Amino acid sequence: MHVTGANTVADVAAVKAAERAAIAAGVSEDMLIEHAVAGLLNAVQNMPCRSIAVVYGSGNNGADGLTLARHLAAQGRDVTLVAGTDSMRNDRYKKAALYCGARMGDLSDFTADDLIVDALFGTGLNRPPEGTAAESI
Repeated sequence: MHVTGANTVADVAAVKAAERAAIAAGVSEDMLIEHAVAGLLNAVQNMPCRSIAVVYGSGNNGADGLTLARHLAAQGRDVTLVAGTDSMRNDRYKKAALYCGARMGDLSDFTADDLIVDALFGTGLNRPPEGTAAESI
């Protein structure tokens, strides 16, 4: 991929290569997550919404969403976590978000005035969604 500017969208291979290079250079997975969330947090902070639902999955995208939820809850925003998977892989990120004031729930309480963050799947998805994740979508 040839990068031409800040608005260039990277393909899956380029994103994975960049992540591998960062990890090889000593950047932790948690630091990658915090950096991914920083830009999104900046955008979401000023959105005029009543509530925020983060629908999360078991992969790195789920960890990103749960980390975003933690930051927003710590700022006093009304944040609900919606499990899009039964996996416990991101349990530590979920516990941190809950500790900061997020709560568990489902999408039935949300309206068009709310923000729903899709943190189910990221660059690793290579098949149709199944089970709880498919139901959440």
